[in-house]
Amino acid sequence: MQRDDITLAIAILGAFGGVIGTVLGIANFWSSRRRDQERLRVIPSCYADPSAPPTIRIEIINHGMIDVSVREIGFELRGKRGAKMILTTPMFQDGGAMPKPLAPRKRTCVIFPYSENHDSLYGKIKKAYVQTETGAMFFGTSKALRAWVRNVRWRHRA
Repeated sequence: MQRDDITLAIAILGAFGGVIGTVLGIANFWSSRRRDQERLRVIPSCYADPSAPPTIRIEIINHGMIDVSVREIGFELRGKRGAKMILTTPMFQDGGAMPKPLAPRKRTCVIFPYSENHDSLYGKIKKAYVQTETGAMFFGTSKALRAWVRNVRWRHRA
């Protein structure tokens, strides 16, 4: 009787260890897969300078563990599929030019200057995007961007 109890306890411990090993193996696989991916976060926000009209600031954060080069920054527009407004000469707050290298866990900000000539395009902005050298696209939107677009539409109608 005692020998059967010991065998049962060993079998339960072995099964428990096997389940833990499987869960840890899956977690390790998932972690190593995510580590080798480009992961950017795109956060558009309002940038207010007292001497100028409000502009949009796009913050780009590299959440991945590999270096990323940003090739293109812009806005996706409403209407036609794939319509976008590309920032041809973005102004980075920390200086630099395109393609912009971004190290792991680092961030950069782009200032998008306001021009009244483009109000009709600004009113069609849906979300901000960033494209990397590998062709990966990352999108982001915010309440500040939506409010700014609503404000531009309202001014454009008046």
